[in-house]
Amino acid sequence: STIFHNGKKVIFIDYSQVQSEDEALQTLYKVRDLLASSPEKVLKLNNVEGAFATPKFMSEAKRLNKEILDAKTHKGAIIGMNALQGILLKGFNVFSKQKLVPFKTKEAALNYLTA
Repeated sequence: STIFHNGKKVIFIDYSQVQSEDEALQTLYKVRDLLASSPEKVLKLNNVEGAFATPKFMSEAKRLNKEILDAKTHKGAIIGMNALQGILLKGFNVFSKQKLVPFKTKEAALNYLTA
């Protein structure tokens, strides 16, 4: 979905309701398609509260990030992380030009993205 904050458009990617690896991958592919069709770089906010990342999902996320998402992202943030997700994020950010910055609250993440 799209959020407008401080007069700027933020793409909100919500994995919190995802119940399976297939659903997570479908969400990832929707993000890929949305960003690929965007004429400009975007601000992204990912919500991973309660979500899980399988090895297949992480591998696909890294691949798509390198191919498309990194080039189309101006700034990225992430909320809802647990300790294990934090470890996975560190590994993901190693491969990413546009790092996902973790925040405890949606408001703090939105303020960072739109500053």
